[in-house]
Amino acid sequence: MTALKPVIVLRSNDTCALGVVRSLGVAGHDVVLVGFNYEGNPLWTSNESIYCTEFLEISNPARDPLAATTRLKEIVRAVGERYGEEPALVATSDTSIALIEMLGPLTGLAITMNSALYSENEYDLNDKFVQSKVLSKSGFSTPGFASLDELDEKLDDGRLKLPIIIKPRKKGIQQSFYSRNGGLKGLKYSTRAELMRSDELRSHGSELIFQSFVEDGPEPEICAYVSRRESDGSMLTMSVKKDFVTPRPFGTASVVSSVAMHNLELEASRLADRLRWNGVLMMEFKFDVIDLKWKCLEVNFRPWLLVDFPRRHGLNFLSHWLSTNGESGTSIHPHSLAAGLSHISLRYLKIAFSERGVPFTTSSIVGMIGALSNPVSIAEWDLADQELSRRNLAQLGLEELINHPAIGVLNS
Repeated sequence: MTALKPVIVLRSNDTCALGVVRSLGVAGHDVVLVGFNYEGNPLWTSNESIYCTEFLEISNPARDPLAATTRLKEIVRAVGERYGEEPALVATSDTSIALIEMLGPLTGLAITMNSALYSENEYDLNDKFVQSKVLSKSGFSTPGFASLDELDEKLDDGRLKLPIIIKPRKKGIQQSFYSRNGGLKGLKYSTRAELMRSDELRSHGSELIFQSFVEDGPEPEICAYVSRRESDGSMLTMSVKKDFVTPRPFGTASVVSSVAMHNLELEASRLADRLRWNGVLMMEFKFDVIDLKWKCLEVNFRPWLLVDFPRRHGLNFLSHWLSTNGESGTSIHPHSLAAGLSHISLRYLKIAFSERGVPFTTSSIVGMIGALSNPVSIAEWDLADQELSRRNLAQLGLEELINHPAIGVLNS
């Protein structure tokens, strides 16, 4: 048996997978990366990290779910037998959460991030509608929300107010909502008539959550992150603002900066305690200028895209979850990550620049880093993983960035 628990990482998002592999590998965990290919998939590189102990491939679960799940269970059993203990199984997107759910009960085979309070059969916390009900009943402030069955009633009595944003209740293996809507995570409707005419409502209404849109105000959207260990209730927390999102307005953040929003970190830690959560989670907040309250838009119960960001500054959220040595034993770290630090995914920033008509060049990246006025780390670059880091920048056409005098952060 090894000193640290082995981890199987399901790669369905390469940027997140690389961050997970590095966070766990640096901490000393053996990391088995499991991936699959699909039409139009990116050029995968996370398996080339020095921290990837082994890479194994399975069938595309969208094409052949039986073959994929059979092979994945074989891998889980083999890793458990090799190390003499249950491995941890970690998702890197909602797609791999769906794949884990397809495996069925894993008791005795692997541990996953989970709620000790709610079993998956009672409350599917990855269902955004169920999640909103749990948040509301637990005293968290949320926008108005409804399922298709409640839509007319809640619009009529004012519990659901226009404009409305619609999102998938769950994101499955196929990621169908994204595919139909150009990668957007949600769609906004300003009038009831417009909503009722929408193809999404008419064809996929039962798969959606309908949520009152929180209008933009002076405060940026904030993400609060928590790592909670159920064995002793200890936590790490941090909060960031989204600096760049693509596709706009409901997309993925390619640039984030840490902020001192300890009130929202306390809300996220309160949820983790309430659920007796064992793992990491992210709460998305937006300030409602009408109600003058911060409202939780949704929760993601898995590693987020830029999960390796805090590890670069001494807070390893994933290794904290899996640690059993009692370190970080206090309930909350109120100054978890200092404000004024920024982290960039160049892969996602390239998409954002293209959407905005901005050339993606070394000079434009240097200019953005200068505009942030913060110490900056880059998801694709890690000095200890230098060979892969250099290939990542070369694939993005940013070879000049490697030794650019303005980018001292790359060599720290």
